[in-house]
Amino acid sequence: MADSIERCSISVYSSTCCDFSPLHPSETNLTRLKDCKRGIVSHLIKNGVRSGVKGEADVFSEADLICKRVGLFTVEESFAVCPYHRDFLGIHWRPKTSCQYPNHKGTAKPYRSFNSRMCKRMISEFGILVPVGSGICRKCHGDYLNLPSSIGEVEVPIEDNREHTTDSLKNQKSSCTDAPLNETNDEAWTCRLRTRQTDTSIYEDLVPSDSQSSAVCSQSSNWSQEEEALPLQEIQLADVNAAINIISQGQISPLRSRLGTDLVDVKERTLRYYKRKAEETCTALLDAIAPHQGQRLKRIVLPSSESSDDDLSNVVGEMYHNIKDANLKCQLLSLIVHRCSKAELLTKFPEITKHQIDKARRHAFVYGPGSDVQLKASSQHRERINYAKLQHAVEFFSDPSFNEISSYTTRNLKLDSGNTLVIPDIVRTMIHSNLIKLYNAYCTSINFEPLSESTLYEVLNACSASKRKCLKGLDNIAVDGSSAFDSLSSLVDKLDEPQQWKKEMKEKLFNARLYLKTDYKLHIKREDECAFHCLQYALSDPKSSLLGVTCDHEHNQNCSRCYIFGEAVTEIREVIIKTPSEEQEVFLQDLEMSVTQVEDWRSHIVRTVNQDDGRIDVLHDLKNNEVLVILDWAMKYLPQMYREKMKDFFGQKGVHWHVCVAVFKDQNGSLVHKTFTHIMDYVKQDFFAVLSLLEHTLVTIKQHMPNITEAYLRSDNAGCYHCGQIWLSIPSLSERTGITVKRYDYSEAQSGKSYCDAKIAHMRSKMRIFSSEGHNICTATQMKEAIDSGAGVKGTCIAVVDVDVTKQEVTKHSWKGVSFISNIEFTSTGIKTWRAYRIGEGCFKDTESLQKLGQTQSATCLKIISDFNYPENHGKIHLKTPNTDDESGSHDRSDSISNDEEECENEPTGMNSKLFFCPEYGCVKSYQTFGKLNEHLLIGNHVFKKLSESSCDKTKKLWAETCNSVLTTTRPRVEHEPEASDSVDLPVRGWALKKEKRYSRFSQKVKDFLTDLFDKGEESGRKENPTAVALEMRNLVEDGRKRFSPCEWLQPSQISSFFSRLAVNSSQANVICAEKLGLDDSDLLSVLSELQNAEVFQNIT
Repeated sequence: MADSIERCSISVYSSTCCDFSPLHPSETNLTRLKDCKRGIVSHLIKNGVRSGVKGEADVFSEADLICKRVGLFTVEESFAVCPYHRDFLGIHWRPKTSCQYPNHKGTAKPYRSFNSRMCKRMISEFGILVPVGSGICRKCHGDYLNLPSSIGEVEVPIEDNREHTTDSLKNQKSSCTDAPLNETNDEAWTCRLRTRQTDTSIYEDLVPSDSQSSAVCSQSSNWSQEEEALPLQEIQLADVNAAINIISQGQISPLRSRLGTDLVDVKERTLRYYKRKAEETCTALLDAIAPHQGQRLKRIVLPSSESSDDDLSNVVGEMYHNIKDANLKCQLLSLIVHRCSKAELLTKFPEITKHQIDKARRHAFVYGPGSDVQLKASSQHRERINYAKLQHAVEFFSDPSFNEISSYTTRNLKLDSGNTLVIPDIVRTMIHSNLIKLYNAYCTSINFEPLSESTLYEVLNACSASKRKCLKGLDNIAVDGSSAFDSLSSLVDKLDEPQQWKKEMKEKLFNARLYLKTDYKLHIKREDECAFHCLQYALSDPKSSLLGVTCDHEHNQNCSRCYIFGEAVTEIREVIIKTPSEEQEVFLQDLEMSVTQVEDWRSHIVRTVNQDDGRIDVLHDLKNNEVLVILDWAMKYLPQMYREKMKDFFGQKGVHWHVCVAVFKDQNGSLVHKTFTHIMDYVKQDFFAVLSLLEHTLVTIKQHMPNITEAYLRSDNAGCYHCGQIWLSIPSLSERTGITVKRYDYSEAQSGKSYCDAKIAHMRSKMRIFSSEGHNICTATQMKEAIDSGAGVKGTCIAVVDVDVTKQEVTKHSWKGVSFISNIEFTSTGIKTWRAYRIGEGCFKDTESLQKLGQTQSATCLKIISDFNYPENHGKIHLKTPNTDDESGSHDRSDSISNDEEECENEPTGMNSKLFFCPEYGCVKSYQTFGKLNEHLLIGNHVFKKLSESSCDKTKKLWAETCNSVLTTTRPRVEHEPEASDSVDLPVRGWALKKEKRYSRFSQKVKDFLTDLFDKGEESGRKENPTAVALEMRNLVEDGRKRFSPCEWLQPSQISSFFSRLAVNSSQANVICAEKLGLDDSDLLSVLSELQNAEVFQNIT
């Protein structure tokens, strides 16, 4: 974007300079008025101007609206307008909240708006332009109606002046499009609102400048300056008031007194009064000399200081945007806060708030504009925490094993300086005490001395995160596994055994559950002698040598914490076998089901750790010509209105949006990212939609970053990503985009939280703010406008698109075993697949085999409604590199230091070396021994360093940097001490791989029972709860015996799926019946609509 813009025609008639529009930053050129065709109906209706919907329109087009806002009541189509004037004189113009009638008095609020006829009359009567759409109160409207008709009908001479100005501009060949911003045209004049200005530099306004006092009149004068001045009689106050009354025709109130005190000594209130009276009298005198042209004459006689004010405002605005300190921002804003109204400041600087304006005005009033006043005593912080240890602790606490990123809300971290850091909301999945115990155990295993326990609690409090209280939206497999432990605990209570045995079993189950939730993932390694810790053993396919790895070691180590669950299950099974046969079958069924769920949870943890290694390796090995693209569908955004009706609350349809985060290296070799978001009003979230959006993203990356030639893809296991159609289409996609896709990695199911969720949280927060400002977000275009408003979201660009489903060519494929594939590599000769990352050589399929599996999708031809505004900035990604250097040893020394001090300086700077700190306030020296500290105190050569931030602020900044970045740290490992054993019950090889689901048909008795319950619910309208039905099947008794055996019991999810199939079959049967009866589509739609309304009404009542 250019630094400046050409001057437009409208600037000749407006009091503001040409500029770019913050609402449409992509528009950088002037636009002819005849091409301004935006819709203005809603704007006119909102501002109370006749829009033509009912009756005759008062304003006919956007060009007509812009012209009338500056006093041109005839559209000059050859004129050009800049983006700033087009927006803020057009549909984005906002009226003031007060009455704009020139002679308005009092505090009455407007009740209607000025139309074009009334604006013309204001110019002819008062010589003041009131923009179309401004408000007028009831009293002033009555005064307007009582104006003499002869005065109101006078034709406004603004047309002749406009034509004369246009001709002069053409003759001089200085059209509006060629004139620079800082030029002014003496023949151009502007009708402006008469406002009361409150300026702090009032002394400069009262004392005339040299240019003003030496103004040369164009006409000759009979008065000679060389002649001796005649003695003048003293002017009385009554004479002054009589002259003012004659000049103003009685419109200016009389002067209360004449100023006899020196201007420097009078109070500010008195000075404001005389300044206002002088301005009113000067304006009236100029209007009397040049009727209806007083403002033009005033500009010639008294050159305005608006240009200098605008320059000052621009400089202050740029500094305000770049400075982060809140106190310094307040001082800068106080320089210009009295030169403009609050509405003008909000228009010029969209990032400031009304509270900040009020604070700056208070600062200017109390301390003076721009005064450097320390509002509160600055606190000097002492360095008493080892920064390397702090960084080590924060890196451990920020591990994804203990935190989950929320894609809905953001969290603010407030520093001592008043600045605020915004991070996505983090949900911490472990309580602080357990997390600190785990960290201490990890430090012990690597011989690292951590911070004290009380300091670690303070660090966790500074690393703000949400505590998981309401357990919703969690990992399905983890929830089932945790619930299985509860079922086992309940089963133990039902057994007829002593309380001591029950207590021991519950304790074992609790320890096993806690182990899986906390540090089991920290024990997992690529190679380990414990079978439950070894990734190669757990994820090697025993049926295929290409998908497995043979370990070079024996798995003869017995980890007591891993085997504690198996021991508890064995003891419980032995006790169940001894129970009576009536309950034995039920207990065994519950036991086997719970054990299966726990084992699935443990396998899920192993697969999650292994797949996450793929992301870490890609980020560490990323080259300058490579990019990592992370894909994710955001949850549909429900329409949000500033004023929402009750009927609009129900039955809402969400807006679809898809997020692609591209991670790459900048010129400095640092990892950065850009986010590409596609928004659609409606789309089917299938593979073709993903392929279309991915193609558009890669094409955009190639256009703006030509050095990118290779890409890695990563996503979750959703069906639109994890399918054969998209794999078969990626080679042709690489040819079309010019970026070769090398690999596609999938995260473990239910564990795909990625950086996309962090960016989604920022965008949702941006939209909430936009809606709170009085806007509606109901469509994809409005979502883009909301996210791009103001400064937008850092490193994020938005596009509104539509997927062209007519271009879809691929519908099916014959690739077997797709659900078991987790990693795919694309080569020039074919595709290689793995079941687990880095396990085995992989199965290879050449090009011929791929052609037999299915066809390739050609160009998707995505419809671009509004393309990306490619962001100039980008987000940073934090690569964690442990730093073991002690900052306290890196301070400068003075030249006069003694030999003893030099010896102290040469001490080792390891983490555990500096234990004794200097007690002198502000000194940052620390020593290894107490003797060295005493020598330092005796010499007294202290090294002072003013620390601008506290340790708490340092912790918050580290935490914010971690939360706003992609975590690329290697997973911490906790060394365990296994016990060697010759009789270790090893799990089977490949025990953590995904298992094939075994489908068993329901018995006819179960089908009849569920169908009968479904039919009763359809007839009565009271549908059965699947959870209640599952419990009923367990306890239902018929003829003294249980109706269903344990092998026929069903889970709530199975019952819910069965009911869903019955509902679909019932709907299809109704459609077939309607076709036989001859009902058309409109009848069916009306019936469905009535059914939906009835269901909604029933839910409300």
